[in-house]
Amino acid sequence: MNKLVPDQITAIAKGKFLAYEDVRQSGLTNMWDSRAVCMLAEMQGNKLTEDDVLDIIKNYNFYAEKYLSEDKG
Repeated sequence: MNKLVPDQITAIAKGKFLAYEDVRQSGLTNMWDSRAVCMLAEMQGNKLTEDDVLDIIKNYNFYAEKYLSEDKG
């Protein structure tokens, strides 16, 4: 498996990742249903594109470590 290094990952803004995480934590949809994820994020006042969702899924561990650890520290 070809692991991406951080320089190769598109930088998703923290707000977009946290919007995705809010939808994920809600348990309201399958996170692979990018249209539903975008719709639910928008209902919460956040803007996500399908490309954002797919990028976050692909690089979830990187973003979680980067953004969720900021909130703990």
